Amino acid sequence: MRSQDLNVFIKIAEIGSIQAAADVIGLTQSAASRVIQRLEEQLGASLFDRTSKPLALTRDGELALRHARKILSATDDFIDAFDNAGTPSGTFRIGLAHAIAPLVLRGSSLHAMPDFPKVSLIYRADWTGPLIDRVRNNDLDLAWIIMSAGEVAPSDLRAKPIVNSLVSAVGHPSLARLDGDLTKLNEIGWALNPEGCGYRRQLSAALHRSGNPVNIRVEVNTLELQLQIAQSRQALTLVPSALVGSILERYDLVTLPLPDLNFGVTVTEIQPKQETRLAPVAALVSTNMQQIIT
Repeated sequence: MRSQDLNVFIKIAEIGSIQAAADVIGLTQSAASRVIQRLEEQLGASLFDRTSKPLALTRDGELALRHARKILSATDDFIDAFDNAGTPSGTFRIGLAHAIAPLVLRGSSLHAMPDFPKVSLIYRADWTGPLIDRVRNNDLDLAWIIMSAGEVAPSDLRAKPIVNSLVSAVGHPSLARLDGDLTKLNEIGWALNPEGCGYRRQLSAALHRSGNPVNIRVEVNTLELQLQIAQSRQALTLVPSALVGSILERYDLVTLPLPDLNFGVTVTEIQPKQETRLAPVAALVSTNMQQIIT
């Protein structure tokens, strides 16, 4: 198995098209297809679901992709260990919790990295659990997650708390007259993430204590859509109050005090414990992200 074949496989998996990946790599489509066929024969498994568009990985393909990245990363680290003058290059993969992604991705200072012209950035927004797993599996180089109060950062990763924040309800200014009455606000309803969201779990617990089920009007795991729904007066949503300032600049929304809903979260940065050749890039990305959030 050749490293060149793994590079071709990874590029096809990232782009979702054999033809487009072949164009980027500088191969013909037939040559790229032969690489995949050769890998599948060696592994005895199908790597792609060829009936889907864009091209999608099978479960075996996802497993192969994780290991292929580890192999090439280890190969690069081995070479760089003997090249003190080596300049960081390649792809730096960043994971972002859904509530953080819209804020970070607007930060122009993050994307401009003149010191590392050979490095490109790739972002993935997801929930905290999957982001932790992806950092563990070396599918991400760095991630910013949101941890509820009392949660402990994974001990097998490097974790750094960035900012602590209470979670606030956000809604149209006309709702300020309700003066933080959780029961009355619940009658209006909420636009929140699907089951598994920490905010939703805490809200449900607070309402349960008063004998009310949580009134979910809309389930959507995109913060932008939640805020648009809140702006249209269809429902309220919940956000970390430390991030509210920049949000309210763009939406006609206000924070609503909720004495019955008092829980905090911590924005936490996680990375693999083992530093790689992209450690200088990680340090710069971390600094730029902190400037955007804090």
